[in-house]
Amino acid sequence: EGAEGDWVAIEAIYVELVARIPRSPAMGDVAGVLDEMELLREEIINRLDNQENSQISSTNDAQFER
Repeated sequence: EGAEGDWVAIEAIYVELVARIPRSPAMGDVAGVLDEMELLREEIINRLDNQENSQISSTNDAQFER
């Protein structure tokens, strides 16, 4: 919570993926969506890691300026 980024767009992608799963899905229905969800998960993790690394870098820069 409080992480920077376009989380509304990411949520919209997630909602679109979930909406494509039928009520009684076959394995093929789920497999395709699962692949896309895994890509979305990787993108989210990359964004959070980049933000964390940026914050750590900023903290280190501030300490060196003292």
